[in-house]
This record gives sequence, C-alpha cells and structure tokens, in this order.
Amino acid sequence: MVIESRAGRLKEEIAAYLERQDFEGLGKLKKGKGLIVRTLIGMSYDKKDPLSWRAIDAIGRLVREMPRDKARTFVQRVLWMMREESGNNAWTGSEILGEIVARDPGPFEDIALIVISFHEELIFRAGSLRALARIAGVRPDLVEPFRKVPAQYLGDPDPAVRGYAVVALAALGAGDFREELEGAVSDSGEFMYYDDGRLLSIKVGELAGKALERV
Repeated sequence: MVIESRAGRLKEEIAAYLERQDFEGLGKLKKGKGLIVRTLIGMSYDKKDPLSWRAIDAIGRLVREMPRDKARTFVQRVLWMMREESGNNAWTGSEILGEIVARDPGPFEDIALIVISFHEELIFRAGSLRALARIAGVRPDLVEPFRKVPAQYLGDPDPAVRGYAVVALAALGAGDFREELEGAVSDSGEFMYYDDGRLLSIKVGELAGKALERV
C-alpha cells in the first residue's frame, strides 16, 4: 500500500507539470528519469486526453537527457511491449518511439525504420504515420524507404489514419504529393490532432488544404 501511495503521489505530481506544460520543471524532478518515463507511459494511453499526448511529448524530451545506454534499454523495452509475445499492450508505443527519434535522431537511426514498419498493424497504424511525420521533419533521410507509404492510407476507414497520412505527406514535401493532397481536401473526417501542447479536433481536408497553401 505504501508503494501504491508513493506511485499515486508521483503520478499526481507529474500530472501537475503536464497540466502547466512545464516540461523543463518535470525534467528537474529528483525522482530518476527512468521512474518518471515509466510512469509517463502509464499516463499516455487515453488519446482523447491532452495530458496523454503531453506525456508522450515529455517522454521524448526526457529520454534525450538519459544516459545513452539507459535510453537504449528504454527504447528496446517499448519495442518489446509493442510485440505480441510480450503480453503487454503499448498502445501508444509508435507515438512514443517517434517522439524519441524525432527529439534525438542520431543515436536511434535504426529505430526509425522499425517503428514505421508497424504501420502494417492496425492498432499502431495512425501512430506510425505520426512517427513518420515527426521524423521526416528533422531527418527525412531516415524515412526515405517509406516515402510512398502514407499515400496508401488516404482511403483508410479511420480518419486518424487518413489525417496522419496527410501530415506525413506534408512533412515529406507537399509539393511532391500535390495530387494526393488535393484529393484529400474534400475529406470531412475529423480526428484528434496534437500540436504544440494542444489537442485539437480537426478535419483531414483542412490539414490537406493547409499543406497545399505552403507549397
């Protein structure tokens, strides 16, 4: 009970930092970054809650500050959790790994292709496309083998998948995918899109239109 009480207090303390979007302050907590990121994983599963997305955001920031060997061990653990044989369900594993690679791509170049390859699995599809977009924004060379993948999901029944496909195409270069994006402008499907600390309900077509405006 004492351990559960301590874990509960830590979760409440972390939640307060996430509410304020005080990622710097969260990183200064004297609790051990390993313990904090493990707690953040448990707070990341509700994709309708902005705090869950801020938890994912925070994980990317904190892992970048961890010793390289410990950061690598954490990444491998997330991958293990995503695989069926683990018995765990890291529903936001692809978003978490995408954030980690985007924040610090150098040490995790090999992870980029692995996380994006999870697009073939339904539960990780939207997250893998988001990861592709995040990584493409900083190291497009790392996702080049998957350059043609987002377009194949513009007709997916899940608006979140279609939405992140559009975001990924924009990150890869909207000018190279003008035809695909023009076709998506009429998509009225809505999904929850996290951007700079905010969770927005936005139409797929609106994102496509904004991408084309920047061409």
